[in-house]
Amino acid sequence: MNLGPSVRLGPPKNCADYEKQAINSIDVYIPKGFSCPFALTIEVGSFFGFKTLHIDGWKLI
Repeated sequence: MNLGPSVRLGPPKNCADYEKQAINSIDVYIPKGFSCPFALTIEVGSFFGFKTLHIDGWKLI
């Protein structure tokens, strides 16, 4: 079963397959051609100096 793209620390192994976006001074790699039938929001937050990544709107179909 393929659950779609994963979230992990660091750049992907093949950066050519991804678009790099800077969000709050954090590099986020999004797969090229990634589409979703509903809106997604990617936010980077901070909690006591630790940066956190939030993906709102993600659903398993």
